[in-house]
Amino acid sequence: MNFVFENIEDRMIKNLEMGVMLPSEFIIDNKSDLINYFVATKENQTIRFIHPFFQARAKIEWEKILITPIIKKNFKSSVYVKAENILATFFTIDFNIVKSKYENIKFKILDASYGSSKYVNNVTEKIIAKVHNDKITLTVSNELFGDPHVGVKKKLFIHYVDNGLEKNFEAYEGTEIILP
Repeated sequence: MNFVFENIEDRMIKNLEMGVMLPSEFIIDNKSDLINYFVATKENQTIRFIHPFFQARAKIEWEKILITPIIKKNFKSSVYVKAENILATFFTIDFNIVKSKYENIKFKILDASYGSSKYVNNVTEKIIAKVHNDKITLTVSNELFGDPHVGVKKKLFIHYVDNGLEKNFEAYEGTEIILP
């Protein structure tokens, strides 16, 4: 799920809030500083993007949100945008979760990378080589993955399947990890 907002007016927007209300049967796999997430009720959860002010004729794209359904069925989701100086907008999306192509897979590495926001090494094969008995145990390090950006703290990103569900994982250099 990706959110993009463009202000095509010649005035500033204040206290911009965009959100999506999801059923509680979804797992939100990643969070960021720009996302203020909270559970609204037992049936729904809301993900909010908040921006204090937004210049005229500007565009922002928030970090993608990865969500994973835990059951297959038809769902309804509500999306909203509201702020000072704009008309609030609300709409509903209907969608159907069906069989995943990974449904019968217990554990599988799909992709892995290691680096900074500027320089990244693809380490998928190195991570796959560390899988033993459907589990990975390792310490994230330059020695293991190379050093794509000397002097900068790096992160390991792993995109994988766990019991049929696609998931993402990230860990900083020096962190010991055990997946799943």
